[in-house]
Amino acid sequence: MTTHTHPGGRRPHRWMSAAALTTAALTSTLGSTSHVSASPAPPTAAADRCHTFVPWADLTRCDLTGADLTGANLTHANLTRANLTGANLTGATLTHAFPTSANLTGANLTGANLTRANLTGTTLTGADLTKATLTTAGMAHTDLTGATLTAANLTGTTLIKANLTDATLTKATLTHANLEAATLEGANLERANLIEARLTGAKLKGGNLIEADLTDADLSLADLDANWSNAHLTRAHLEGANLTHAKMFGAALAGAHLTHANLTEANLSGSDLGEANLTDAVLDYTDLTRTNLERTEFARATLKHATLTGAHAPGTGFAEANLTGANTEDWTINFFTVFRSARWTDGRTCKFPSQGACD
Repeated sequence: MTTHTHPGGRRPHRWMSAAALTTAALTSTLGSTSHVSASPAPPTAAADRCHTFVPWADLTRCDLTGADLTGANLTHANLTRANLTGANLTGATLTHAFPTSANLTGANLTGANLTRANLTGTTLTGADLTKATLTTAGMAHTDLTGATLTAANLTGTTLIKANLTDATLTKATLTHANLEAATLEGANLERANLIEARLTGAKLKGGNLIEADLTDADLSLADLDANWSNAHLTRAHLEGANLTHAKMFGAALAGAHLTHANLTEANLSGSDLGEANLTDAVLDYTDLTRTNLERTEFARATLKHATLTGAHAPGTGFAEANLTGANTEDWTINFFTVFRSARWTDGRTCKFPSQGACD
């Protein structure tokens, strides 16, 4: 509104803009501007951000508890510390996403694609990741306690120090996965593919690895008191591994590296240890009934009170091994089976060269 003063000093004349005139007209018609309905306030930036489910979305610290994100495309999305408890992400795409330290407890990620996603420190307790793709994803320190990963693809995934206690990984693919120092106690890895996986120092006590394939896997210094029945461990690295009480009947351990491993009271009956290296290993009270030990190396190993009934051991090396109290009934050896300086079942020391028998 503009005020103009008349030269003769008369009362000032007021000029009103079109907008002011419109407001005045409305005021006159309705009696007061207080009766004019105000437009609803736009949503806050935070609220709008937390409901934008597109690639590159910023969902940092958003509360998405129970949200339905079925089939959502969240490629490269930032979900750091977001709360997705009980959320439905069935078939969602989270490739290269960052759910770092997010809470996905009880979330449904069936068939979701998390290729190269960063899930470091994320909580996935009780989550369902059946047939999910987690290829080369970063999952160090991730909590997957009780999670379901049946037939999930974790090829090349980093799971260092991850917690997979009681998790279900039946038929899961973990080829080249890094599970160093991971906890898999009570986990079900039946028929899982762990070819060339790294499980150095992993804890698998009470786990189920029936018919799992760990060919060329590294389980050095791991705690492996688990069920390994019919597992494939051909050429696997188990140096210094703790296999005390392990159930490994029918396991394929041909060419496996078991130097300094502890197999006390383990059950290896019917397994294949052909050409395996058990130098300095401990096999006290171990069951090797009908086990294939052809050209297996037991140099300096202890087999006190071990059961070797019906074992097949032609060309096997027992140099300096301790066989005190072992049961060798009906086992098969030949001239190339070496007992040089070994402690025989009756406690006497075998003379040099002692090939084919303890002389």
